[in-house]
Amino acid sequence: MAIDSTKFTIDNFDCFFYYQYFPVKYDGDATSEQLNIIRQIRKLVFNFKDGITGSEIGYEMGEDVYQYDLNQPRSSWYLCIIPASDPDKTRRRFKNFCESFCQKSNLNNGFNLICTNSERDELKKAIDRRNIDILSSISFGDVRNKRILLFDDVVTTGRSFSKIAERLIELGAIEVKGLFLARTFHLK
Repeated sequence: MAIDSTKFTIDNFDCFFYYQYFPVKYDGDATSEQLNIIRQIRKLVFNFKDGITGSEIGYEMGEDVYQYDLNQPRSSWYLCIIPASDPDKTRRRFKNFCESFCQKSNLNNGFNLICTNSERDELKKAIDRRNIDILSSISFGDVRNKRILLFDDVVTTGRSFSKIAERLIELGAIEVKGLFLARTFHLK
């Protein structure tokens, strides 16, 4: 990709992200130069979420796999995703990304190892989304003795990532690392 990934941690899990994502509500605090960059990154993220750039971004991020400190042979790692709120969004957003990423990086495609089993969109409408238990709406395949690179498009609080990563370890995954296209920041 055009820039290097940045390493950080969420609850003792190593994670990496590429772009700083700033929510729309902070536009008024940005200079015109900052705003131009912020809007370009937003467009990249929105296009990914809409399934427009998944293959391209997957290929580019897969090419950068050496940056993610995967300490075992790549063939022992599985790329998994944090599913979107419904199966159609998950497929549109992540399927081509996973295929391209794995083809370029030689990681195993774990697209089907974590799946949405209900419509979280309905839950989001019904209650405060901060109180949604993501684990109640997804199911896990067999992750025993697997190393997992867990991907999501944007990380904000890391709550979903942390819950899923901890569950993967409980289910027998050897190791979990996080990978994100962007991380939410706020202008000061």
